[in-house]
Amino acid sequence: MTLPGMGGTPPRPPGYVPPGLPDVSAGSVNIFRGRLVIVFGPAGTVSGIFVYQSGTTPGPGNTPIVAITNSTTDPYGNTVQPTIQITGTGTLNVGSSPNPQVQLAAGGGVGVVNFLLNNAAFVDGQLVNGIVGGTFAAQSVQGPGRSAAGFRDRCRIQLNSSDGIASFANIQYVYNSDGGVDQVFMFEDAAGVGIRVCQQITAADPSVVATSAAPAIAETWHDMRPLSNAFIGSILNQYPPQFRKLADGNVQVAGYVQLPNNAGNLNGIIFANVPAAYRPGSNNGHKWTVEFSNNVAPVGTPNVQVDTGGNLTFRNMPVAGMANNISNIGGIYPLDNTGLILS
Repeated sequence: MTLPGMGGTPPRPPGYVPPGLPDVSAGSVNIFRGRLVIVFGPAGTVSGIFVYQSGTTPGPGNTPIVAITNSTTDPYGNTVQPTIQITGTGTLNVGSSPNPQVQLAAGGGVGVVNFLLNNAAFVDGQLVNGIVGGTFAAQSVQGPGRSAAGFRDRCRIQLNSSDGIASFANIQYVYNSDGGVDQVFMFEDAAGVGIRVCQQITAADPSVVATSAAPAIAETWHDMRPLSNAFIGSILNQYPPQFRKLADGNVQVAGYVQLPNNAGNLNGIIFANVPAAYRPGSNNGHKWTVEFSNNVAPVGTPNVQVDTGGNLTFRNMPVAGMANNISNIGGIYPLDNTGLILS
Protein backbone atom coordinates (compact mmCIF):
# COMPACT_ATOMS: atom_id res chain seq x y z
CA MET A 1 0.00 0.00 0.00
CA THR A 2 1.39 3.38 -1.00
CA LEU A 3 0.96 6.31 1.40
CA PRO A 4 0.79 9.67 -0.42
CA GLY A 5 3.68 11.91 0.44
CA MET A 6 5.45 9.22 2.48
CA GLY A 7 7.42 7.43 -0.24
CA GLY A 8 5.50 4.13 -0.35
CA THR A 9 4.86 1.33 2.07
CA PRO A 10 6.97 1.49 5.25
CA PRO A 11 9.37 -1.38 5.92
CA ARG A 12 7.88 -4.40 7.65
CA PRO A 13 8.81 -4.89 11.29
CA PRO A 14 11.08 -7.81 12.19
CA GLY A 15 9.21 -11.09 12.34
CA TYR A 16 6.29 -9.81 10.26
CA VAL A 17 4.15 -12.61 8.78
CA PRO A 18 1.55 -11.67 6.13
CA PRO A 19 -1.94 -12.51 7.41
CA GLY A 20 -2.82 -14.31 4.18
CA LEU A 21 -6.19 -12.57 4.06
CA PRO A 22 -7.64 -10.43 1.29
CA ASP A 23 -7.41 -6.65 1.62
CA VAL A 24 -10.52 -5.02 3.05
CA SER A 25 -11.87 -2.30 0.80
CA ALA A 26 -13.90 0.68 1.96
CA GLY A 27 -17.46 -0.30 2.85
CA SER A 28 -16.61 -4.01 3.03
CA VAL A 29 -18.28 -6.19 5.66
CA ASN A 30 -15.25 -8.44 5.82
CA ILE A 31 -13.43 -8.93 9.10
CA PHE A 32 -9.84 -7.75 9.33
CA ARG A 33 -7.48 -9.90 11.30
CA GLY A 34 -3.93 -8.88 11.93
CA ARG A 35 -1.04 -9.04 14.37
CA LEU A 36 0.11 -5.43 14.13
CA VAL A 37 -1.60 -2.17 13.08
CA ILE A 38 0.44 0.99 12.63
CA VAL A 39 -1.41 4.26 11.97
CA PHE A 40 0.51 7.39 10.97
CA GLY A 41 0.64 10.09 8.34
CA PRO A 42 2.25 13.38 7.37
CA ALA A 43 1.62 16.59 9.30
CA GLY A 44 -1.66 18.25 8.46
CA THR A 45 -3.46 15.06 7.39
CA VAL A 46 -6.10 13.06 9.23
CA SER A 47 -4.90 9.72 10.55
CA GLY A 48 -6.29 7.42 13.20
CA ILE A 49 -8.97 4.86 13.94
CA PHE A 50 -12.61 5.98 13.80
CA VAL A 51 -15.67 3.95 14.79
CA TYR A 52 -19.20 5.13 13.92
CA GLN A 53 -22.57 4.31 15.39
CA SER A 54 -23.95 1.03 14.11
CA GLY A 55 -26.56 1.56 11.39
CA THR A 56 -25.20 4.95 10.31
CA THR A 57 -23.03 5.98 7.40
CA PRO A 58 -19.77 7.84 8.05
CA GLY A 59 -19.94 11.38 6.73
CA PRO A 60 -20.32 15.05 7.63
CA GLY A 61 -22.48 15.51 10.71
CA ASN A 62 -21.92 11.96 11.97
CA THR A 63 -19.35 12.23 14.74
CA PRO A 64 -17.58 8.96 15.50
CA ILE A 65 -18.44 7.25 18.77
CA VAL A 66 -14.79 6.26 19.25
CA ALA A 67 -11.81 8.16 17.85
CA ILE A 68 -8.15 7.33 18.40
CA THR A 69 -6.30 10.11 16.65
CA ASN A 70 -3.98 13.05 16.97
CA SER A 71 -6.15 15.06 14.56
CA THR A 72 -8.86 17.53 15.48
CA THR A 73 -11.36 16.18 12.90
CA ASP A 74 -12.31 12.84 11.41
CA PRO A 75 -11.90 12.25 7.63
CA TYR A 76 -15.28 13.96 7.08
CA GLY A 77 -14.58 17.17 8.98
CA ASN A 78 -16.42 16.25 12.18
CA THR A 79 -14.73 17.71 15.25
CA VAL A 80 -13.02 15.21 17.58
CA GLN A 81 -10.57 15.47 20.44
CA PRO A 82 -6.94 14.77 19.45
CA THR A 83 -6.74 11.78 21.78
CA ILE A 84 -8.92 8.77 22.56
CA GLN A 85 -12.52 10.02 22.45
CA ILE A 86 -15.71 8.17 23.30
CA THR A 87 -18.97 9.97 22.57
CA GLY A 88 -22.62 9.16 23.06
CA THR A 89 -24.02 7.46 26.15
CA GLY A 90 -21.93 4.31 26.00
CA THR A 91 -19.46 3.17 28.62
CA LEU A 92 -15.79 2.28 28.69
CA ASN A 93 -14.96 -0.73 30.86
CA VAL A 94 -11.58 -1.40 32.40
CA GLY A 95 -10.99 -4.93 33.59
CA SER A 96 -11.68 -8.40 32.33
CA SER A 97 -15.17 -9.38 31.20
CA PRO A 98 -17.62 -10.29 32.65
CA ASN A 99 -16.44 -8.49 35.80
CA PRO A 100 -14.78 -5.17 34.91
CA GLN A 101 -13.44 -3.18 37.85
CA VAL A 102 -13.80 0.39 36.54
CA GLN A 103 -16.48 1.81 34.29
CA LEU A 104 -16.37 5.24 32.65
CA ALA A 105 -19.77 6.53 31.56
CA ALA A 106 -21.02 9.85 30.21
CA GLY A 107 -24.39 11.27 29.31
CA GLY A 108 -26.47 14.41 29.77
CA GLY A 109 -23.47 16.49 30.78
CA VAL A 110 -22.60 14.19 33.68
CA GLY A 111 -19.39 12.18 33.83
CA VAL A 112 -19.41 9.10 36.04
CA VAL A 113 -16.66 6.72 37.06
CA ASN A 114 -18.04 3.56 38.69
CA PHE A 115 -15.75 1.39 40.79
CA LEU A 116 -17.40 -1.97 40.30
CA LEU A 117 -17.37 -4.52 43.09
CA ASN A 118 -19.21 -7.11 40.97
CA ASN A 119 -21.04 -8.32 44.04
CA ALA A 120 -24.81 -8.17 44.43
CA ALA A 121 -24.49 -7.63 48.18
CA PHE A 122 -22.92 -4.19 47.61
CA VAL A 123 -23.66 -0.98 45.74
CA ASP A 124 -20.64 0.33 43.84
CA GLY A 125 -18.64 3.40 44.77
CA GLN A 126 -18.78 6.34 42.36
CA LEU A 127 -16.95 9.47 41.23
CA VAL A 128 -19.48 11.84 39.65
CA ASN A 129 -18.90 15.22 38.00
CA GLY A 130 -21.76 17.35 36.69
CA ILE A 131 -23.98 20.43 36.96
CA VAL A 132 -26.67 20.34 39.65
CA GLY A 133 -30.00 22.03 38.94
CA GLY A 134 -28.35 24.29 36.40
CA THR A 135 -26.99 26.50 39.19
CA PHE A 136 -23.71 25.00 40.37
CA ALA A 137 -21.22 22.29 39.44
CA ALA A 138 -20.27 19.48 41.78
CA GLN A 139 -17.80 16.64 42.00
CA SER A 140 -18.84 13.87 44.37
CA VAL A 141 -16.97 10.90 45.75
CA GLN A 142 -19.48 8.39 47.09
CA GLY A 143 -18.37 5.28 48.89
CA PRO A 144 -19.84 1.82 48.42
CA GLY A 145 -22.76 0.54 50.45
CA ARG A 146 -24.72 -2.57 51.23
CA SER A 147 -27.71 -3.48 49.10
CA ALA A 148 -29.79 -5.06 51.90
CA ALA A 149 -32.66 -2.94 53.25
CA GLY A 150 -31.82 -1.41 56.61
CA PHE A 151 -28.09 -1.27 55.82
CA ARG A 152 -28.01 0.79 52.62
CA ASP A 153 -26.55 3.93 54.19
CA ARG A 154 -23.52 5.47 52.47
CA CYS A 155 -21.15 8.41 52.87
CA ARG A 156 -20.26 11.06 50.30
CA ILE A 157 -17.83 13.97 50.02
CA GLN A 158 -19.16 16.63 47.65
CA LEU A 159 -17.04 19.48 46.26
CA ASN A 160 -19.33 22.24 45.01
CA SER A 161 -18.69 25.35 42.97
CA SER A 162 -20.29 28.66 43.86
CA ASP A 163 -23.76 29.19 42.45
CA GLY A 164 -22.65 32.62 41.20
CA ILE A 165 -25.29 34.33 43.35
CA ALA A 166 -24.96 33.80 47.07
CA SER A 167 -22.95 30.70 47.94
CA PHE A 168 -19.21 30.19 48.28
CA ALA A 169 -17.47 27.19 46.77
CA ASN A 170 -17.78 24.56 49.48
CA ILE A 171 -17.16 21.00 50.61
CA GLN A 172 -19.99 18.97 52.11
CA TYR A 173 -19.60 15.82 54.17
CA VAL A 174 -22.82 13.95 53.52
CA TYR A 175 -24.39 10.96 55.22
CA ASN A 176 -26.92 9.22 52.95
CA SER A 177 -29.34 7.23 55.09
CA ASP A 178 -30.85 3.82 54.36
CA GLY A 179 -33.88 5.61 52.93
CA GLY A 180 -31.70 7.59 50.52
CA VAL A 181 -32.01 10.92 52.35
CA ASP A 182 -28.94 13.17 52.51
CA GLN A 183 -27.83 14.66 55.82
CA VAL A 184 -24.99 17.22 55.72
CA PHE A 185 -23.19 16.74 59.03
CA MET A 186 -20.22 19.00 58.25
CA PHE A 187 -19.25 21.58 55.61
CA GLU A 188 -16.40 23.92 54.72
CA ASP A 189 -16.44 27.20 52.81
CA ALA A 190 -14.92 30.70 52.90
CA ALA A 191 -16.51 31.30 56.33
CA GLY A 192 -14.72 28.30 57.85
CA VAL A 193 -15.76 24.83 58.92
CA GLY A 194 -19.29 24.19 60.16
CA ILE A 195 -20.32 21.15 62.20
CA ARG A 196 -24.07 20.61 62.33
CA VAL A 197 -24.15 17.32 64.20
CA CYS A 198 -21.27 16.32 66.44
CA GLN A 199 -21.14 13.34 68.76
CA GLN A 200 -17.45 13.54 69.65
CA ILE A 201 -14.34 15.66 69.12
CA THR A 202 -11.18 14.07 70.43
CA ALA A 203 -7.70 15.56 70.64
CA ALA A 204 -4.51 13.71 69.81
CA ASP A 205 -2.62 12.42 72.83
CA PRO A 206 -0.03 15.20 73.37
CA SER A 207 2.44 12.83 75.01
CA VAL A 208 2.78 10.73 71.83
CA VAL A 209 5.05 12.04 69.05
CA ALA A 210 3.42 10.97 65.78
CA THR A 211 5.51 9.36 63.04
CA SER A 212 4.63 7.71 59.74
CA ALA A 213 5.32 4.34 61.38
CA ALA A 214 3.44 5.17 64.58
CA PRO A 215 0.66 7.72 63.86
CA ALA A 216 -1.06 9.83 66.48
CA ILE A 217 -3.46 8.15 68.89
CA ALA A 218 -6.68 9.51 70.37
CA GLU A 219 -6.56 11.27 73.72
CA THR A 220 -8.30 9.63 76.69
CA TRP A 221 -8.94 10.54 80.31
CA HIS A 222 -5.86 9.99 82.48
CA ASP A 223 -6.09 9.00 86.15
CA MET A 224 -4.35 11.32 88.63
CA ARG A 225 -4.20 8.63 91.31
CA PRO A 226 -2.42 7.84 93.50
CA LEU A 227 -2.53 11.31 95.03
CA SER A 228 0.26 12.66 97.21
CA ASN A 229 0.49 14.01 100.75
CA ALA A 230 -2.44 11.95 102.12
CA PHE A 231 -5.03 13.44 99.76
CA ILE A 232 -7.64 10.84 98.74
CA GLY A 233 -8.82 10.27 95.18
CA SER A 234 -11.09 7.22 95.59
CA ILE A 235 -14.43 8.35 97.02
CA LEU A 236 -17.65 6.32 96.98
CA ASN A 237 -20.10 7.39 94.22
CA GLN A 238 -17.77 10.13 92.96
CA TYR A 239 -15.60 10.42 89.84
CA PRO A 240 -11.90 10.04 90.64
CA PRO A 241 -9.56 12.95 89.80
CA GLN A 242 -8.52 12.83 86.13
CA PHE A 243 -7.40 15.00 83.23
CA ARG A 244 -7.27 15.13 79.42
CA LYS A 245 -6.36 17.49 76.61
CA LEU A 246 -9.31 18.92 74.68
CA ALA A 247 -9.42 19.31 70.91
CA ASP A 248 -9.28 23.11 71.30
CA GLY A 249 -5.88 22.88 73.06
CA ASN A 250 -7.04 23.36 76.64
CA VAL A 251 -6.59 20.84 79.45
CA GLN A 252 -9.67 19.68 81.31
CA VAL A 253 -9.59 18.47 84.91
CA ALA A 254 -12.49 16.54 86.47
CA GLY A 255 -13.30 14.48 89.55
CA TYR A 256 -13.30 14.76 93.33
CA VAL A 257 -10.55 14.95 95.94
CA GLN A 258 -10.89 14.42 99.69
CA LEU A 259 -8.62 16.43 101.95
CA PRO A 260 -6.45 14.65 104.59
CA ASN A 261 -7.74 13.95 108.07
CA ASN A 262 -5.84 16.70 109.86
CA ALA A 263 -6.44 20.25 110.93
CA GLY A 264 -3.32 21.76 109.44
CA ASN A 265 -3.00 24.39 106.76
CA LEU A 266 -3.41 22.56 103.42
CA ASN A 267 -3.03 25.57 101.16
CA GLY A 268 -0.18 25.13 98.69
CA ILE A 269 0.31 21.43 99.51
CA ILE A 270 0.73 19.39 96.30
CA PHE A 271 -1.94 16.74 95.87
CA ALA A 272 -1.25 15.66 92.25
CA ASN A 273 1.08 16.21 89.29
CA VAL A 274 0.35 16.16 85.57
CA PRO A 275 2.92 15.06 82.90
CA ALA A 276 5.00 17.54 80.91
CA ALA A 277 2.69 17.56 77.86
CA TYR A 278 -0.13 18.94 80.06
CA ARG A 279 1.81 21.67 81.88
CA PRO A 280 1.56 25.42 81.19
CA GLY A 281 4.84 26.69 79.81
CA SER A 282 5.22 30.10 81.43
CA ASN A 283 2.26 31.08 83.62
CA ASN A 284 2.92 29.69 87.10
CA GLY A 285 -0.55 30.48 88.42
CA HIS A 286 -3.37 29.10 86.26
CA LYS A 287 -6.26 28.62 88.69
CA TRP A 288 -9.98 27.92 88.71
CA THR A 289 -12.66 28.19 91.37
CA VAL A 290 -13.69 24.96 93.14
CA GLU A 291 -16.48 24.01 95.52
CA PHE A 292 -16.48 21.91 98.69
CA SER A 293 -19.09 19.51 100.04
CA ASN A 294 -19.06 21.19 103.46
CA ASN A 295 -19.18 24.97 103.42
CA VAL A 296 -16.72 26.69 105.73
CA ALA A 297 -16.31 30.44 105.69
CA PRO A 298 -13.29 30.95 103.40
CA VAL A 299 -10.57 33.54 103.62
CA GLY A 300 -11.05 34.00 99.87
CA THR A 301 -12.49 32.02 97.02
CA PRO A 302 -11.14 28.46 97.18
CA ASN A 303 -9.41 27.39 93.98
CA VAL A 304 -7.10 24.81 92.45
CA GLN A 305 -3.87 26.01 90.86
CA VAL A 306 -1.47 24.35 88.42
CA ASP A 307 2.11 25.54 88.03
CA THR A 308 4.72 25.08 85.29
CA GLY A 309 5.97 21.95 87.03
CA GLY A 310 2.55 20.34 86.67
CA ASN A 311 1.83 20.52 90.42
CA LEU A 312 -1.81 20.89 91.53
CA THR A 313 -2.55 22.60 94.84
CA PHE A 314 -5.53 24.08 96.70
CA ARG A 315 -5.47 27.82 97.48
CA ASN A 316 -7.54 30.28 99.54
CA MET A 317 -8.97 27.61 101.88
CA PRO A 318 -9.57 28.24 105.57
CA VAL A 319 -6.78 26.90 107.75
CA ALA A 320 -9.10 25.17 110.20
CA GLY A 321 -12.16 22.98 109.77
CA MET A 322 -11.26 21.46 106.41
CA ALA A 323 -10.22 17.93 107.46
CA ASN A 324 -11.86 15.25 105.27
CA ASN A 325 -13.72 17.85 103.24
CA ILE A 326 -14.40 16.88 99.61
CA SER A 327 -13.85 19.16 96.63
CA ASN A 328 -15.01 18.96 93.04
CA ILE A 329 -11.75 19.98 91.32
CA GLY A 330 -13.28 20.31 87.82
CA GLY A 331 -11.84 23.08 85.66
CA ILE A 332 -10.06 24.03 82.42
CA TYR A 333 -6.76 25.78 81.78
CA PRO A 334 -4.91 26.68 78.51
CA LEU A 335 -1.56 25.42 77.24
CA ASP A 336 1.05 27.84 75.89
CA ASN A 337 1.64 25.90 72.64
CA THR A 338 -1.92 26.39 71.33
CA GLY A 339 -1.59 29.99 70.20
CA LEU A 340 -2.19 31.55 73.62
CA ILE A 341 -1.16 35.22 73.81
CA LEU A 342 1.76 35.16 76.26
CA SER A 343 2.61 38.83 76.72
